[in-house]
Amino acid sequence: MILRAAAALLALAGLAAASVYAGLVHADLRIAAGPPGSAIQRLIATFATANARLHPRVRLLPVEEGDLAARARALDDGRVDLAVIRSDLPPPVNGLTVAILRRDVVAIVLPPHSPVTALGQLTGRAVAIQAGPFQADDARVLDTLLDYVGVPAAKVGHLFLDPTDLRAALQEHRAAAVFAIGPVGAGAVVDAVAAVARATGGNPKLLALDEGESIHRRYPGLEPIEVPVGAFRGRPPVPAEAVNSLAVIYRLVAARSMLDIVAAAVARSVFTARGMLTEATPFAGQIEAPDLDDKMPLIPVHPGVAAYINNGDQSFFDTSQNYLYLGGILLSLAGSGLALAVSSWRRRHAALDRGLIADLVAIADRAHTADAAELDALSQELHRLVGTALVRQAHGDGMPALIGPAIDHAREAIRARRAMVQHVT
Repeated sequence: MILRAAAALLALAGLAAASVYAGLVHADLRIAAGPPGSAIQRLIATFATANARLHPRVRLLPVEEGDLAARARALDDGRVDLAVIRSDLPPPVNGLTVAILRRDVVAIVLPPHSPVTALGQLTGRAVAIQAGPFQADDARVLDTLLDYVGVPAAKVGHLFLDPTDLRAALQEHRAAAVFAIGPVGAGAVVDAVAAVARATGGNPKLLALDEGESIHRRYPGLEPIEVPVGAFRGRPPVPAEAVNSLAVIYRLVAARSMLDIVAAAVARSVFTARGMLTEATPFAGQIEAPDLDDKMPLIPVHPGVAAYINNGDQSFFDTSQNYLYLGGILLSLAGSGLALAVSSWRRRHAALDRGLIADLVAIADRAHTADAAELDALSQELHRLVGTALVRQAHGDGMPALIGPAIDHAREAIRARRAMVQHVT
């Protein structure tokens, strides 16, 4: 029976190995994006479709989350395997970077003749912020910047306005500036620049944030960036000259528990699909690999992604072979362990068989000189040993060929001696 069980275990191990090989780098991955209708949500939906063609064994299942913070919570709670995270929010404890999806500029757009030349000069004024799903997150970034220069958030008014209402707020001087966070190209900052231009009839300007490096040291989620000439308007250009500012980073983040080979497969799809995605959304052109030289990253790079970036497809396929090699070693160890267990079982049961035969022979030897009382005790002992042999055989342990003759030998010795004792009496 033990041999059949061992064979079954080895067969199951072989079947498992075959399944691992057949399903290697095969996974359904839930990815948190959103909110619905946002540029990032459209990017992820397009990427999931492209990935189905590029890497059908890794299927991406978009999961819509209502706000930016909810994405990080979903990853930490294990409800998703991947998430799009914005750097100004607390990073997920359970996250490692797969790719940089976009860098959005933090912009304070001013009317052409605004007297404001520094953040601190916004004190006592109001700033317009585009209303929408990100308004609370954007307002928090503005408050962070004001706090850095020592201006209490309560000293600067926040006006959450639709794009159509910005013009009136600027013309009526209810808003001294427009605060927006968006990519270089079409997006929230371009909309803010257009609104200021329509309201004032002049060329808007961007407030320089020359303290970017120092702000980054205190708030690592805000990274310094140089905004090139004409980033948000071509003619006349806005900004008119390169301006120092800050950026928030959208990252594709994977759970720490994700296998290296799966994370590498996702990274491979992201970077391979970049050209395909650009046709559907211009923001895909900003996808880039994470910086492996960053000594203090906000969210470290997943080791599987780092291996892929360093070595490309060679690393990807080497990792696959490593998993198979490891599986082979584990199967070999399992087979050796089973062989040792079977060998130990055989030795143990052979010793039990030898002991049982020795006990039966001893009963026969003692019967030659036993009296009537001793013969009764020997009969009971023989009955017990026969019962033991039957139980072991019923459990499928098997019995050696000598057990039967040994039982007959002991039984005949007791019978012969009992007849002799009765004849004498």
